[in-house]
Amino acid sequence: MVVFLACGTGVAGSEGNKTGTINLAPYARILVDPTAALTLSEVSDLDGKFTPLTSEQIYFEMTEAAYWVRFSLPIDPSELSRGWVLEVGRYFSYFFSEVDLFTPRPEGGYFHAQAGSDRAVPKGRIRMPRIYLPIPEQFKPGAYAFLRLKCHVDLQEPLSLIPRDRLLGRDMADMALPVFAFGILLAMAGSNFLLLLGLRMRVYLYYTLNVSCIFVWQFFAVGYVFVFFDLPAGVYLPVGYLFARLSGLFALMVVRTFLKTRKMTPALDRIFLTFIGGWVLSLLLVFPGQWELAEILAYFLGLASIPLVFCTTVVRIRQGCSAARFLLLAWGALGAGLFVYSLQNMEIIPTTVWTIHSFLFGATLESVFLSLALAELINQKLIQLLEGSTYVFESFTDLLPGDGNFFCV
Repeated sequence: MVVFLACGTGVAGSEGNKTGTINLAPYARILVDPTAALTLSEVSDLDGKFTPLTSEQIYFEMTEAAYWVRFSLPIDPSELSRGWVLEVGRYFSYFFSEVDLFTPRPEGGYFHAQAGSDRAVPKGRIRMPRIYLPIPEQFKPGAYAFLRLKCHVDLQEPLSLIPRDRLLGRDMADMALPVFAFGILLAMAGSNFLLLLGLRMRVYLYYTLNVSCIFVWQFFAVGYVFVFFDLPAGVYLPVGYLFARLSGLFALMVVRTFLKTRKMTPALDRIFLTFIGGWVLSLLLVFPGQWELAEILAYFLGLASIPLVFCTTVVRIRQGCSAARFLLLAWGALGAGLFVYSLQNMEIIPTTVWTIHSFLFGATLESVFLSLALAELINQKLIQLLEGSTYVFESFTDLLPGDGNFFCV
């Protein structure tokens, strides 16, 4: 059902029927320049070296190579006056470090437009998360345009032609859901930080750090950071990787502290400590630039953590910790988001605003359910305290420093 709902908004490449968007894949061919040294005049003479695209999206690798895309313009010349732009990628445009578009002039030569995260932004302007390059009205009929791209990461993105009058509505629709999710994350982090100051519980400290790291990580991942800061790849990539791993680390620390695994499930607690050590190792691998190894380790830990948390939560519920039922909902939402995102990456399901941001939505729901779990835990302790039995006070002191849940008194 989750996959069905995620796919419900349609395929990015087939949007043309509704929004006028044209996917360039059927009209384009690609050439990889390993040296990134070829010029436009040299590429123009390599007609036989260009190969057809086999997918609606172009696959890029994290190398120093440059990608040249040659395409014809599938637009009637009379329609050019409407105003068209070339959208380079849709969801991860900011990972393109250099983008150069060469469109043929009727009198000869080429118009040249450029963008990319490694290119300077004119003073007084901000760098937007998406890259739009104008298609001139004087495009020479029947000629080829050339697009040169360099990418910072392994990526698959479409190239599309979009009428200018459709951009605003589509971008607002694409951004509304992620912005709403960010608002919820910010509210969860802020409200629980206030609870942290009042209750001084270590589990609230870990929760606040976890949600804050998810917020920063996803803010970098969807490119919104570029609206506020003009960051080079050498800065935003390491920062994004660091906060991704910190979020995984603190997520396990929240669960371990909440479920009191050290006291109640010692055998499972040792597995938790092993996983926490794995997240620390993945974090340390970022500093020497071991991106691929760090990413593989993080994927393994993320996927393996879900059944570990589920098993431990079920054990604690059977032991009488009813507040732990919210953890099942929290990690179920996170697991569903990760599952949908993985299917989208493998092109098993379409790329839509729901699937591309599915992990963000899952993490947002996780933060809400974790907050409810913490609130339920406090309610149970307060109810027991108000009942005034001897057992109550012994149980309430389980939250004191000896158990590691309070970090100060």
